[in-house]
Amino acid sequence: MARFWRYIRPWNLYKSDRAVFNDAAKGTLTTRRLLEIEYGAYPLEGAQISADNDHTVQLKAYWQDEERSVIKRIMKTASSTGYFSIKKNSNNGNDRTIFLNSFVHSPLGQGRITALYHIPVLKKVAQFGLAMLAGTLSVGKAVMVAAQHAYGAALVAVGASSARFAIAAQILTLPYRAAMDTIGREHIHILQTTEAEKTKFNPYESTLYKDLKKSFNGKQKALAITNTICSFGMLPYISRDAEIQANMHTALARGYRKKWQRLPRTRHELWAALAELGIKPPAASREELKNTTEDKAKTFLKPGLRATFNRYSQKLIRTDVADLDAINEGLLRDDLKEKFWRDTLPYLYGHLLELYGDPAGRQRLTSAPASKQPTTDIAA
Repeated sequence: MARFWRYIRPWNLYKSDRAVFNDAAKGTLTTRRLLEIEYGAYPLEGAQISADNDHTVQLKAYWQDEERSVIKRIMKTASSTGYFSIKKNSNNGNDRTIFLNSFVHSPLGQGRITALYHIPVLKKVAQFGLAMLAGTLSVGKAVMVAAQHAYGAALVAVGASSARFAIAAQILTLPYRAAMDTIGREHIHILQTTEAEKTKFNPYESTLYKDLKKSFNGKQKALAITNTICSFGMLPYISRDAEIQANMHTALARGYRKKWQRLPRTRHELWAALAELGIKPPAASREELKNTTEDKAKTFLKPGLRATFNRYSQKLIRTDVADLDAINEGLLRDDLKEKFWRDTLPYLYGHLLELYGDPAGRQRLTSAPASKQPTTDIAA
């Protein structure tokens, strides 16, 4: 089997997948190398990386996880694409392992025989069709507005909620999703865990996003339940601070590699980058971004109808964008969305830079000490 993998691996249509699997096979896969593969460059332009966060990372298939029973491995294969493990080794260090779904980590998965999406013509047709579908479904947003004025009408919004994109993207992208998408997310989850003590912030324990919803009134709570139904129960999971940060990482890495070749360094640059990726800022933030005096911020956001069309299609063809869009719209109120964009997202992004090894990440993005978390006190 190992010999067969050696021959099938070079036929993987994703350059990043080929690189990460080759490094893993050699035992030379590290934190720094993963960032280089995902971003297409290292050091990262726009980040001031000085701390040494480099550690060896292993890749294994689910069936190689001896800590789980056979039944649990089978259930994991049916329900997820990957997870991570950190455990102490005999040298008093940590073994960092990313377990991949057995299909993704098989010769068939590595060969990407089903990745017809990479053919340019089919890719454009798929983007056009998905964007048209997204536009048609968005007509239902009027129903959401109406539902906010009546408790009983909340369930009418099923199918009109932006949360529908989260589950749709998960299903529609499976045939062509790169293994690196999963590996990148799980890698950030490893860093969130191992660097929590050093950065004095743990996204797995923080509740920055959840706390924003504490001011929901009865109608908004009913709509929140509707959103959860629309996402088939995924919304509470993707709303965790750790998942928001991981989704930002994979989305920004793709934007860096394909569009900008640099990371955002200010709040306005971050807003422009996220908007370019397909996540819509609230009205006041959009207006502030439109009038910004930061010339570099404007380079992140492309003008024109075609760019707008491509941005809108992303929420159906990119799982990270779909998830971020769902949690953004899930705040329901403009004041909460403004708080999310002005405080929460910059804080989580600044901390993400620190996970990369940039010690001044949060201070640069929030103009406040890293230890000062955003407040979430908002009246109902």
